[in-house]
Amino acid sequence: MLKKSLILISLFALLLSFSSCVQKEVKVPPEAEGNLPEVKEEAVTAEKRIDPYLFTPDKKVSTEEKNIVFTEYEGGKERTQKYTLDFYKETENFTSAYEGIEFEKKVFDGLLEYDSFSFQKAFGAFLYFLTEKDGEKSFMRYSMEDGSFEKVFSYNGENDLSIASVSDKYLIFREDENANWCKVSISCLDLTTGEAKRFFTYSRDENDMMYSWNFDDIVIDGNRIYFDNTESYLDGKAHINLYEYNAVTGDITVIDEERATKPLTYNGISYIGYDEGKKEYILKNTVTDKEKVYLGNIPFTLIGAKDLAVCKKDKALFYYDGNNTYPIIESSTHIDTVSCSDGYIVWDGWNNDAPLFYDIRREKIISVDPLNDGKRYVGYVSDDYLIFEAHEYVPNTALGEDSVTTDALIYYFVKTDMLNKNLKGE
Repeated sequence: MLKKSLILISLFALLLSFSSCVQKEVKVPPEAEGNLPEVKEEAVTAEKRIDPYLFTPDKKVSTEEKNIVFTEYEGGKERTQKYTLDFYKETENFTSAYEGIEFEKKVFDGLLEYDSFSFQKAFGAFLYFLTEKDGEKSFMRYSMEDGSFEKVFSYNGENDLSIASVSDKYLIFREDENANWCKVSISCLDLTTGEAKRFFTYSRDENDMMYSWNFDDIVIDGNRIYFDNTESYLDGKAHINLYEYNAVTGDITVIDEERATKPLTYNGISYIGYDEGKKEYILKNTVTDKEKVYLGNIPFTLIGAKDLAVCKKDKALFYYDGNNTYPIIESSTHIDTVSCSDGYIVWDGWNNDAPLFYDIRREKIISVDPLNDGKRYVGYVSDDYLIFEAHEYVPNTALGEDSVTTDALIYYFVKTDMLNKNLKGE
C-alpha cells in the first residue's frame, strides 16, 4: 500500500513539473527579436459539398396533385396517371411575373415531307434538327431571330448521326456504325467552313463493341472540346478517362484518368471524379486541383452553366452556386431533359398542363400559363432564348387506319433579355 502511494505521489510531482515547464514564459533577447521568422496563420477552408438531401418537409413550400394523360395510339385509348409535385420555392404565373411579354411561335407543319425530323440542340438564337429524306441525313438549323431555315451539313451514308454539342463555331456529332450506338465515333463540324473531321473513336472490347453506351455530354470551350471515354473494365470497375481535343491543332490530350467523366461548363470546365480515400464522388476542375466539391457516395446528374451546377437526383431538381445548394422541385413521376443557363432552369415534367421553369434571379418557379392547353411541353434554354417544344399527333391514313404520326412540331420562344428587363428596378 505504501509503495503504491509513493508511486502516485511521484507521478503527481512529475505532472506538476511538466505543467510548470509548459507554462513558463520564454524571454527573447532584444538583439534576437528582429531575426525571428514571421509566423503566418493558415486559413482553414471549409470543405465544399453539394447536398442532395434537402427535400425535407420543413423546406417544402407547397404541393400540387397533377394528372398526365397517356394515349395508346394503336387502339386510341387514353389513360390517366396521377402524380404529385412538391415545390420547394414559391410559384408565380408567367403572365404575372413578366407582364406584357408574349411568346413567338413557330410551327413545323410539313414534317410528312421528311422520312424523319427530330430536334437536337438549342444554341444562341438557333434550333438544330436532324432530318432524313430519300436516304440523305442533314443537320438543319432554324433562326429564332429572322426565321431562316438552312442546311449546315449533309450525309449520304448508312450510319446513324446525333448532335452532341454546338457552339458559335463548331458542331460536334456522334456517328454510329448502325450498331445500336455501340460502335461510335465523334466528329467536329466547322460551321464556318462546312468541313467535318472525325477525331475520336470510342474504345471497344474484344467483341468490337463499346464497353458501354456513352451519351455523356460533350463540352465545347473555345477551340477545345472535352469528352470522356471508357477505356476498359478491370475487376468490375470502369476505367474512364477525360480528354481534350484541340480543334485547331488536332491534338488530343488526356486530362484525367481512371474515374474522370461527365464534363460540364460550371466554373470553366469541370467534371466528375472520385476520391478513393473518402470513397466519394467529387466535382473537379480542369484548371485547378484545389477546387473540389464533394458529392457523396451515390452519383447524380450534373448539368452546368457558367456559374452554377444544376443537379438531378432521381425525381428531384436542385442547384449549386459555388457556396450553397438550393432545392427546387420534386416529382413522384418524372423530371427529365434538364437544361439551364445562369438565369433559368427548365425541364420536362411529363405533364399536360402549363410547363414549368425556374427563374434563378427571382427565386421562383414559373408556371407558363399562356401554354396551358393540354399539350405536353419540353423546355430548353440557351443564353439568348427560353424555348418550349410541343408535339401534335394526327392520323396518317397512308400508313393504316389506326396509325398516327407526328405531323407538327411547335416551338414557343422568347428572348431571355426581355425576361431580365422585366425585373423590378431594371
